[in-house]
Amino acid sequence: MAHNLKRLENPGETDRKRQKSKTIISIVIAVMLIGSTLGYALLSMEKTESRTETTSVNFRGLIFSKQSGTWETQISGHSFYFSYLPNETLYTDLSRTLDDYTGKPLYFTEENEAVHEIDRNIGSFAQRFQKACISGNCTENIPIKNCTSNIIIIEKSNLTSIYQEDNCTYIMTNDIIRGADTFLYRILGIR
Repeated sequence: MAHNLKRLENPGETDRKRQKSKTIISIVIAVMLIGSTLGYALLSMEKTESRTETTSVNFRGLIFSKQSGTWETQISGHSFYFSYLPNETLYTDLSRTLDDYTGKPLYFTEENEAVHEIDRNIGSFAQRFQKACISGNCTENIPIKNCTSNIIIIEKSNLTSIYQEDNCTYIMTNDIIRGADTFLYRILGIR
């Protein structure tokens, strides 16, 4: 019968083994901490660089540069900003141009993100850009207008329709930002 005898270690040897184990564990933890910190830093730099990278597209001689999710182009020394490129917008046969709005009051009936898209692009060309009501039952203290004034009516709709009636422009679509960009590209003569 063979007996398994455990070798007896002296206390100095046991302390050395414990110290060696602690050192190895400390080194492994330090390497993991440094590695994860460097990895996070590199990934953060990569994401920041990709957000600031500029993408450019040429559409009929106009250069559109994308930064922070917005397409910018220059026309006659003015900067214009869009959410969509011209070829990503809808077709419309509006006959209005930017000249039809320049120096004249421009009214809108609803305040929404599409109105802000239009305002940041052509609001400075208009004499003023303000909210108005086109029916006689207004609940707000705003001007009541009809289609003899320049009015933009933007409404969410399952059916897409962008048209004009006298000086009223109707943008009816499920994607009102795309509708606003469609309107802008058309009056700027880009599409």
